[in-house]
Amino acid sequence: MITQTNEIWKDERLSFTTSTDIESIKGSSDIAMNIWLPHLFFPKHNVLNKGGHANSNTNDNVFVEIYDNGNVTLDQIYSTSASCEIEFGFFPMDRHICKLEIQSLT
Repeated sequence: MITQTNEIWKDERLSFTTSTDIESIKGSSDIAMNIWLPHLFFPKHNVLNKGGHANSNTNDNVFVEIYDNGNVTLDQIYSTSASCEIEFGFFPMDRHICKLEIQSLT
């Protein structure tokens, strides 16, 4: 399954002022690997590809935007493998709901 996360936080250490009308700095892993990022993980599930491990910041599936007031947005794409129990007692009218749990260590 492909999962896209969007995280927003404020880091005043990243606020900046310029003499131009630049309101934000946009980038990918080149910027993301040089700033603090929240550590997401998927307990009970396997992260198959995010360019590596769920805490890896050096991949092409990361987009970060830093605003002049220190607000940060981070978009990441994960490819995960999840499993859930399925009962076919009402087949073909059955319905299945599987939960994907996401946690943060920070």
